[in-house]
Amino acid sequence: MKFTILTENTANKRGILAEHGLSVWIEAKGKKLLFDTGQTDVYLKNAQKLGICVEDADAVIFSHGHYDHCGGFAWFPQKGKKVYLGKGAFEEKGRMAEKSGNPKEHFFYPIGIRYEKDKNGADYEEGQGKREIFPDIFLISPIPAVFDWEQVDSSFCIRTPLGIKRDFMEDEQLLVIREPEGLYVFTGCAHVGIANCLEFVKSSFPGEKIHTLLAGMHLRGCGKERLERTISKLKEDAIERVIPLHCTGVMAACQIKLALGERCQLGEAGKSF
Repeated sequence: MKFTILTENTANKRGILAEHGLSVWIEAKGKKLLFDTGQTDVYLKNAQKLGICVEDADAVIFSHGHYDHCGGFAWFPQKGKKVYLGKGAFEEKGRMAEKSGNPKEHFFYPIGIRYEKDKNGADYEEGQGKREIFPDIFLISPIPAVFDWEQVDSSFCIRTPLGIKRDFMEDEQLLVIREPEGLYVFTGCAHVGIANCLEFVKSSFPGEKIHTLLAGMHLRGCGKERLERTISKLKEDAIERVIPLHCTGVMAACQIKLALGERCQLGEAGKSF
């Protein structure tokens, strides 16, 4: 198993670019996977610098239908690539944002996928449940809310022909790879909450240990209580390696590092594990 961060909010290597987004190149079980594509072609530029040919991917996986995870696919150099996404990822997603100077008025701010579904003639497979896309490589969704202290941000919404409705991020899916030492879990943003994600993995793979968690955890700006409960959960599940990225936020990632010590490894664009 080897995985390389192609796009992340930070970079720490000459010639490597950063942007608000996530993209990870994974080589495991004899397969090559591209997990998310960031928001622009940054992942392609970084891949070239790192000697990685993304066209060799056996599949592309979208963690969920937001621009900073799927937008870069508009630059993907090859037509007809197999793409796995959660059910509803192409819905018109957005956030309700306050109008400047008037907190009582809000407007729909688009944050979804901004290209047509047939871009690059991709072979999209949209689904949910527990899907084994290759031997010992799984996608699981939708993520159930078990802990009431984790909630999807109420500003997330979907525009439909009947009006705007709240988005509970049911399209978000987790990538789980089984290795002899345990499960490797990859999350894009964990909008439903990282503790809920971990419980979902445990219920989907009873009795199996989570070895590595690479995750955007959507903890930036969260309250003290939620962060403390999240860290307690990471300790409780005895995950051997936790890699907080992207929307986890700098402050939260630092607190996780302080709490977990060597079990927490910080990552940035260009870094391989």
